[in-house]
Amino acid sequence: MAAMHRFVARAWWQTALIVAIGLLLHGRTFLSERNLLSPDSPSYVEPAGHLLREGTFVARDCVAFSVPPNSFPDGPVMADTIRTPVYPLVIAGILGAGGSLRLLVALQHLLAIGVAVAMHRLLGRVIPNVAAFAAAVMFVVHPAVVDTANLVLTETLASALVAAAAACFYLSQRRSAADWAVASGLLFGVATLTRPIVLYGPIVLAVLLFARRRPRIALAFVVAAALLPGAWAWRNYRAAGVATVSSIEGEDILLYRAGGALTVSTKDVSSAVFALQKNFGYYGEALHRRVPLINQALDDARAAGWNVDRMNHAQRARFYTRRGLAIVAAHPVAYGEVVVSALIALFVDDLSSIAAAKGAHIDTARLFWMPISLLLVVSAVAGLARLFRTDRDLAWTLLALLGYFTVASAGPGVGTRFVVTFLPLYAAAAGVGLAAIAGRIAVSIARRAQNTPAT
Repeated sequence: MAAMHRFVARAWWQTALIVAIGLLLHGRTFLSERNLLSPDSPSYVEPAGHLLREGTFVARDCVAFSVPPNSFPDGPVMADTIRTPVYPLVIAGILGAGGSLRLLVALQHLLAIGVAVAMHRLLGRVIPNVAAFAAAVMFVVHPAVVDTANLVLTETLASALVAAAAACFYLSQRRSAADWAVASGLLFGVATLTRPIVLYGPIVLAVLLFARRRPRIALAFVVAAALLPGAWAWRNYRAAGVATVSSIEGEDILLYRAGGALTVSTKDVSSAVFALQKNFGYYGEALHRRVPLINQALDDARAAGWNVDRMNHAQRARFYTRRGLAIVAAHPVAYGEVVVSALIALFVDDLSSIAAAKGAHIDTARLFWMPISLLLVVSAVAGLARLFRTDRDLAWTLLALLGYFTVASAGPGVGTRFVVTFLPLYAAAAGVGLAAIAGRIAVSIARRAQNTPAT
């Protein structure tokens, strides 16, 4: 009993330390960085404003969102299919209650700290407490988490929703409980309507449940996960004629994935594999390809009998997707090379890029931050390997979701904030691995001390 009291007391002190560290780092950024808007932020604020004024989810139509400004004339205000509704609804709710975007950002910082606390308290019940503490600290101090929370962007909210959904999914397996599967599916649905990259994750998890011979839980999960995205796709079909959750996917495939493959297709292997790590030789060329690629896709639409001047973004996006997939299929090796470069940017060069964006020289930043990034990768792999020996339900949950988000994020459009959405899962695996590695080192040191003869 005394040991249990000591454990609880230590856990609470660790929680207090996590909160203190979080408030220090996040508070410093919140007070010092006054710019709350990224280039993507207005696309969330605009539909939020229409929700407040007219109660409708609309925005000004555009030929393509991811091209340089003024490349094409703006269209009329119509049903917005580029953005999904949850984050604009949050913005509208805060503004409607008399708040501001500054308040929204403050709440995002607090939410990030809250996620870290929840990680520590909940993970500490199923993995060693030191591993849970390490995972929570990794999340709350990660520069991408701190910086993204200070912007009007979806990642902070999405990370909380994905973490909660993953926790419910784990419990559905551990307890063979359909109610937890339903809760997980609904949370994944909300996460999808916050950040559409989550959309296909539940499919991977459903396959996992069927493969592990849990059909009752799988069916409950699938139905719940499909409910909200399906309803939103139906709304878009009624409003724009296309059953899609988000039409931005078409631009991602054409302008980033296909455009990236075209850009590196003429380069040697080393230049292609490290394309995203170079300041010159990729980004300018890739950017210049975007408008011509859009025009080619619009020519495809004209050839199919469409009046492109009367098409909405969702309708155009179908032709963006078709042309993009055709380009990727024609350049599979180049696409694979740029995916490798994206993986490096996502897991190895992420912290270095953040430091460089804040003024550090990229070579100096890589010298310091890259070993830390590599340590996290090694720790996550080691953590998953250990969990497969101690808690297979948690291991499979983390492996399936980390595998999915890695594949979904690994495109030329990857940014340092992309990891935030699944960072609670990544940190959980890395925390287990770090604790295991530290334990082995401690045992090795103790054994050497025992074997060293006294002098």
